[in-house]
Amino acid sequence: MNLKFKSWIMDEQIKDQERMLIESEGKKSKTRICMMCSDVFVSEGNHNRICTPCKHTDDWTYGNDYGILD
Repeated sequence: MNLKFKSWIMDEQIKDQERMLIESEGKKSKTRICMMCSDVFVSEGNHNRICTPCKHTDDWTYGNDYGILD
């Protein structure tokens, strides 16, 4: 294997590791209120607004938007 090629691969690996570190630092967990049941839960990030128990309900599984009106 060529030394320049080996160096390039290592540089790319370091860049990937730095990118993953930056992305993981941006995803901070914090407590949020579930949009379905209004219980407080620990969220994994901005994308996580529904608690785990609610994600296991039929309303969530089948996409029933009317479940929140009950």
